[in-house]
Amino acid sequence: QDWPWWQRWPLHATRPSQWDTWTGDVQVDLPWVDVQQLKQHVQLPIEVMGGQGVLKAVGRWQRGVPQSVTLEGQLRDVAVKLGRELEPLAFRQWQGELTWLHQAQNSTLGFKGLAFELDDGAKWPASTGQLTWQHERWPHALDESIWRLTRSGEARTDRLDLAVLAAIADRLPIAPGIREALARLSPQGQVHDASWRWTGLPDDPKSYQAAGRVVGLSLAPDEAE
Repeated sequence: QDWPWWQRWPLHATRPSQWDTWTGDVQVDLPWVDVQQLKQHVQLPIEVMGGQGVLKAVGRWQRGVPQSVTLEGQLRDVAVKLGRELEPLAFRQWQGELTWLHQAQNSTLGFKGLAFELDDGAKWPASTGQLTWQHERWPHALDESIWRLTRSGEARTDRLDLAVLAAIADRLPIAPGIREALARLSPQGQVHDASWRWTGLPDDPKSYQAAGRVVGLSLAPDEAE
């Protein structure tokens, strides 16, 4: 019998559909993929809508929970929702490499050659960086509630486009004060070797520190002054 590709993976499970028991290594090379069909077999902590394209994946699972995953691909017409109260990020095109590493109380999301164009025409230039955060032990079922278990973290990138960041700030899980400042000041320019450290929740930090080299900065007049 010619089983679908997700049922041909050499993982340890009672049945191929029992993701919560799967343990082992995964390697997939998909010359064409429909993300909505893939979602039926992969548990994701964020909501993903639409999406078709090319995808390569290498990963390790432990009883249904991904311990390490590397995704490389090009997708079109895909949207992701990073929080229940946030509007989705709708991508016309997306490409790059994502790497996910997970331990009991520490996780890292890295990206390399990440570039995208949003459905409103805004473009993010190719960049490399990573997000590392410390957290309480996650439950077995992964959903957006895991972000509420965050204790601290750090984000780094070699390039940050301030205009695009301001345009998508209402769709990112960041502190409301930062989101409001970006909307009010409409910053233009690039930040090179940018870093952001915080303690507490990412959208309500107890403390934070930002650093980077800013090029071509301009700000709209602050009417509050």
